[in-house]
Amino acid sequence: MKVLHLTTHLNVGGITSYLYQLSQGLKKIGVQTSIASSGGEYSSEFESHQIPLHIMPLNTKSELSPKLGLSFLKLKNLYPKEKWDVLHAHTRVSQCLAQALSSYCKIPYVTTFHGFYHHHLGRKLFPCLGQKTIANSHAVASHLKVSYPNHEDQITTILHGIDTDFFNPSMISDHQKEEGRRKFSLAPLPTLGIIGRLSVEKGHVYLLEIFKILLEKYHQKAQLLIVGDGKQKEWIEQKILELKLKEFVKLIPSQKDPRPLLSLIDVYVTYHAGPEGFGLSTLEAMAMGKPVVISYVQGGMGDFIEDGKEGFLMKGVSLDAMAQKINKLLNSKSLQITMGINAVQKIKNHFSYQRMAEQTQKIYEQCF
Repeated sequence: MKVLHLTTHLNVGGITSYLYQLSQGLKKIGVQTSIASSGGEYSSEFESHQIPLHIMPLNTKSELSPKLGLSFLKLKNLYPKEKWDVLHAHTRVSQCLAQALSSYCKIPYVTTFHGFYHHHLGRKLFPCLGQKTIANSHAVASHLKVSYPNHEDQITTILHGIDTDFFNPSMISDHQKEEGRRKFSLAPLPTLGIIGRLSVEKGHVYLLEIFKILLEKYHQKAQLLIVGDGKQKEWIEQKILELKLKEFVKLIPSQKDPRPLLSLIDVYVTYHAGPEGFGLSTLEAMAMGKPVVISYVQGGMGDFIEDGKEGFLMKGVSLDAMAQKINKLLNSKSLQITMGINAVQKIKNHFSYQRMAEQTQKIYEQCF
């Protein structure tokens, strides 16, 4: 079976990480995969695993962009040579492109929804869901079924999976940790961390206020690592200065390999201010043996975190309540270790990329 994945770009981010894991898993079970996108900083990683890339002008968010027409013509002309059996789209723009290619080439297409999306007029008139629709969490699946009640039977949940051999605490040596501490000028203090796009829904600004509570109310001596890039960077920098946290907060650019930084974190934290489809970075942190403290509004974190076992999972709690849970973990090294061990076992036993690939292959087979 040959599958063509379609996405906007291959820069560092959740969809790129998902594709990186899925394509390797599919390859191991004999499914040939290639990717059509505008390329990106992660392209070399795919190429190193012999995943063919087709560079297309897909770097747009507009469904009406002429770039889609150009991409359609290029892929249409490639089809007689490549003979893909299934198309698999991962963004709204690529879903529209997959719909057009599917109609022209007479091959089925599948879509994956990686989060929550506004059900705008374009989506109502042209759903572009494909023969099968994959949701990356049960919460996203429920949202889709409400938005598209006539398509409920074709919507399936396949939870994310990762390479648990790669995301393994033992893969990062003490020497590498020391190098990381020097590189990012980290103090020998308990360390909180978050990795992800600097966007409003990730709640970084609220997290800074929570960190301030930890320092002042609970008298913690700690540091916070915020890893990522995005539109909120300047606002986060201003907030750090406003709260007088510059000495204790490190703002670090996105990393291709998050493991060295994850190895330096004692507790992984996120205070979601908006919906989060799944939380892949949290999954990776857990695989690296990190206990988590997560507050969310809407999302799929409950699919892989059990409150009180791998960390603390709360829904819409106050800033002080979040700070209280973090304080509890920071004050108990034994609890950190126990929850970290539980986290590793949970991910290793239930969230491998091989499991995700096998379930996805079954979806492909149902299209025929």
